[in-house]
Amino acid sequence: MRIERLDLLAFGPFTDLSLPLGAPGVHIVYGPNEAGKSTALRALHDLFYKIPKQTPYDFVHDKPDMKLRAVVRSDDGRVVEFVRHKRDKNSLTDPRGNPLDESVVQRLLGGVSSSTFLSMFALTLEELERGGESLLEGGGDVGEALLSARAYPQLRALVERLRKQRDALFRPQGRRGPTINKELGEYQDLNRRIGEAQLRIADYRRRLAAVAEQRQREKDLDQKLASLREEQKRWTALQQALPALHTRAQQVRRIAELEAEGPLAPLDFADRLPRLEEQSRAAEETLADSTAELAAKQEELDRLVVDARLLDAAPEVERLARSRERIEADEERLAALERQAARLREEAREILQEVRPDPAGRTVPRCLPWTRPRGTG
Repeated sequence: MRIERLDLLAFGPFTDLSLPLGAPGVHIVYGPNEAGKSTALRALHDLFYKIPKQTPYDFVHDKPDMKLRAVVRSDDGRVVEFVRHKRDKNSLTDPRGNPLDESVVQRLLGGVSSSTFLSMFALTLEELERGGESLLEGGGDVGEALLSARAYPQLRALVERLRKQRDALFRPQGRRGPTINKELGEYQDLNRRIGEAQLRIADYRRRLAAVAEQRQREKDLDQKLASLREEQKRWTALQQALPALHTRAQQVRRIAELEAEGPLAPLDFADRLPRLEEQSRAAEETLADSTAELAAKQEELDRLVVDARLLDAAPEVERLARSRERIEADEERLAALERQAARLREEAREILQEVRPDPAGRTVPRCLPWTRPRGTG
């Protein structure tokens, strides 16, 4: 049987994906991780042996919509095209949807069971590695399936012949005799010596962990050293500042003493001091002159002789002085009233001139009939 084409119509992440496999030779399907290679391999199995009821490949398409199709050429050259559906009944049909009997597929498979198909034709990488280990150990289901004679009877004779050759060269329990046992002993001895000379993984990991620990410790020490250096810089700066701090402390104490003695002079006192001193000298000179003048006036006052009659007339003099002040005030008011009257007469004359002008060109008298000059009866 040869698969000419595999169509993943609705399976897993694939929709209408076709893999043409009809060309002669071996076909390799490759791609990056998560590209869907394992999904395509599982689709090949489900194509021949039905899609399981509980399938994990329905994350894109609903179970009733899952569908696979293939074109297969049998050993006698007959080409069969069929479609596999996710159904409980009639899951196998032709391309037109007509049901097909499962015997059509069984004849193509030649009686190969699902487990045999998986172990021989649909091996994953993990199963292939386990099968290789089983072959090396001389047993195992997967190892037996890899060299099963169900599909290829001629392999059984080959396996028997290879076993005889193996026994001639090697005996699993023998320590002497066959060449491989001797060479194997030497090989094991060399391998042991190599193992002793080589660094074991556990030792490597342990030493790697120790290196990481030392690097972390070195990092911690570097951080601590940097912190200590910063602290040293701070203390050095403080040490350098100690003389200035000592001087400042003395000045602060001196300021406190001065403040205790009294209020401090303002900041511009030094600039104002010469001027203040000059003013002080001038004030002293003025004081001396005033003192001398006061002394002279006192001497003059002492020489004066006051008439007792003048002292007795002092109240009358004060009354006359007050009367004089009132008279002077009345005269000032009178002068103001005269000025106001003159201004009013002048305004009245101008108004009269405008209202009743004199045709002969005579001027209006300065004194109106209802006015009279000051001093007339």
